[in-house]
Amino acid sequence: MSRRPLEDALVTLGRAMRAARERRGVSLRSMAARLGYGHSAFTDYELGRRLPPQDILDGYESILEFNGGLSDLRRAVLTHRAMAARGDRPVAQLPAAPAVFVGRESELAALRRHAETAAEGERPVTVLVHGPPAVGKTALALAAAHTAARITGAFDTVLHLELADAERPIGAALHYMLTALGVGEPDIPPSTAGRSGLLRSLLAHHGTLIVLDNALSARQIAPLLPGGGRSLVLITSRSRFADPSIDHELALPPLPDGHATVLLRRLIGAERCDGEPEAVGSVVAACAGLPLALRIAAHRILGAPDWPVAHYAGQLCDEQRRLAALDVPGGEVRAAFDLSYEALPEPARVLFRRLAHVPGGVVGERHAALLTEGGDAAALLADLATASLIAPTERPGRYRVHDLLRVYAAHRLDLDEAPELREEVRAKLFDRMVGEAIAAGHGLTPGAEPGYPGGSEAALSFLDEEAEGVLDVLALLAREHGEMAPRTLGRLVEAMAWYCDHRCRWTLLRSVGRHAQTLAARLDDPLLEAVSRNAIGLSYSEGNRPAAAVAHLEKALVAARRAGEWAEEAETHGFLGLATRNLGRFAEASAHHRAALAIYEGRGHKRGTAQELGRLGHALSLHGEYDEGLTELRRALGLWQALDAPRSAAMARYRLAAVYIHCGRALDGLAEARAARAVFEEVADTWGIAAAGQITGACEQALGEHGRAVTALREAAEGFDRLADRFRQVQTLRVLAGVHAAAGATDAAEAARRRALHILGQLESTPVIAAERAVLEGVAGAEGPPFL
Repeated sequence: MSRRPLEDALVTLGRAMRAARERRGVSLRSMAARLGYGHSAFTDYELGRRLPPQDILDGYESILEFNGGLSDLRRAVLTHRAMAARGDRPVAQLPAAPAVFVGRESELAALRRHAETAAEGERPVTVLVHGPPAVGKTALALAAAHTAARITGAFDTVLHLELADAERPIGAALHYMLTALGVGEPDIPPSTAGRSGLLRSLLAHHGTLIVLDNALSARQIAPLLPGGGRSLVLITSRSRFADPSIDHELALPPLPDGHATVLLRRLIGAERCDGEPEAVGSVVAACAGLPLALRIAAHRILGAPDWPVAHYAGQLCDEQRRLAALDVPGGEVRAAFDLSYEALPEPARVLFRRLAHVPGGVVGERHAALLTEGGDAAALLADLATASLIAPTERPGRYRVHDLLRVYAAHRLDLDEAPELREEVRAKLFDRMVGEAIAAGHGLTPGAEPGYPGGSEAALSFLDEEAEGVLDVLALLAREHGEMAPRTLGRLVEAMAWYCDHRCRWTLLRSVGRHAQTLAARLDDPLLEAVSRNAIGLSYSEGNRPAAAVAHLEKALVAARRAGEWAEEAETHGFLGLATRNLGRFAEASAHHRAALAIYEGRGHKRGTAQELGRLGHALSLHGEYDEGLTELRRALGLWQALDAPRSAAMARYRLAAVYIHCGRALDGLAEARAARAVFEEVADTWGIAAAGQITGACEQALGEHGRAVTALREAAEGFDRLADRFRQVQTLRVLAGVHAAAGATDAAEAARRRALHILGQLESTPVIAAERAVLEGVAGAEGPPFL
């Protein structure tokens, strides 16, 4: 490069110094004396022979009261000097990208677009890549930077700077970058502002790609950014920080399981992966999509080539050992997490580590407030999300803790808090969660007083969010020998039963019951045993496993009697009636409902009386005793209406409609089914909507309205399918097949029939199931069982 621009810049600076001095009438000798120098050097400065130090320029501007940009002119000299020293030599500081890189296609495509924009533009393009520790931000940035440099050909200056060390002064970072750009040690300005200005001046003359890795804050990166020219800046950070200079943000999530498995496979080899697929799946699950964790896991697996992968997977599955199993020299997941944790203010640290107490790893502001020490829970959660230590869920105000970060939070909890305090905080959280769930479940009880704030919809919405967390509380209590009053646990199980009844979440109820049963056995509490076995029995009964239901319910009856609890004994008789009904033992079902009814009437329990009248009326009608069945169902409907329990009244109407269709009174059945459906829709009862639709379709068919019947039955079958109520789905498809056949639509009839038979093959064999199969298979004389 020619030295002429450098010489011209020196002359321009000297002339500006001389003009400023002469404008104020100050002689050269006087100026030098006032600054404490000999005047001969000043002659060289003003003639452009030598570059004056910055302090002399500062003196000129101070003494001469001149603000004419002498420092800017000096910076121009330094820029030309550095460019001359560098010549045409490119600067290429990028470390190598990982040899094995999997996934991130959409993120790489986005970064490539930004690189192309920068290569074609005249202003910098700045991109912030943020995400949790160990998620692979640096690997992505390096892969993208290498691709951008190779494909665009627009960047002859490529700089990389590691910023994670909070103790490293910004001035030192600028010194490093200036040295890389050819600035000699004597020419590096002493101040951060001076160095930043010189950096911007140098970068304006080159196509520049900069990777600022592990940035801590917007304040840290601001002096390092170019001010103009053709530049792409990729910033990686654990924190999502706002700055006007950042043009684009890219949030990097953990790898999905499929990509994580491919990464591990490429790291340890296909042979070991294919030989132990279950163990490999366990390793992938334990690493929870974090590439650093997967790479460390691969390193540990390859370090013991004769050991099965399952041996290492077993270490990872133990949460107490997982972090230690992911530590290797120079690559510790725990160390990556430490950097983020230690950068937090203390109130945020307290909340983060106490998130280990939150079952399921999902927390909202209400429960976070219990874990803070007087802090603003919403603000602290937002701070943790900004630091990428938690992530917002799809529900506003709720956040999820990444699995490995939750394990790390428990590790910090053990290190940073006394055992007594840990237990106190956890007990407070669990008590609140259980109390709230009991209140919401009580609000779903027919005719409950007091009602739940916001009504049943609010109670359902609350439990939709919290049900899994409540299940986790029970699981922890059962597994860790936790303490909670048996009566409280019993009320919780009953509350969850009402919720699961509304949402048809029978698998969830079964899990709740099993954990409660474990606690009942440990506490030797017969009432809790009865409550837990009733929950399990109900879940089996409604989940098309009535024989298993009866086995649990008979033991529940013994436990309820041993506890001397009449209400639980009556409840158990009612559930036994439902289970034996589903087995087709209708007389036995009626006997159980009569036994329950006698207990409730004897105690003056109106809700229980209404409930068992409805169940008894249904069981009697299934046994062919239609008149008595209708009588009891009408009594149940009247009681529910008096109790102001619209959903339960709608259930009584649905059962009345089912009896009417069997009695040949389709018009009456249609009226009751429509009335029931209106209420079910109002309370968002999806099972009730499907059940009323099933009866509506049957009534429409009996009335000759084939088109309406098909529409109602299709909607009902789809509703039961979504709820996994397979038996009622089969019944609905069987009726639909008959409607299609009556209308001459043989293909549609056959399709519905085959679908129903396929589903029947998945269900436990009972007399009722056998009757359905006989009809669908066209057995002579076979009749479809009544609607259950």
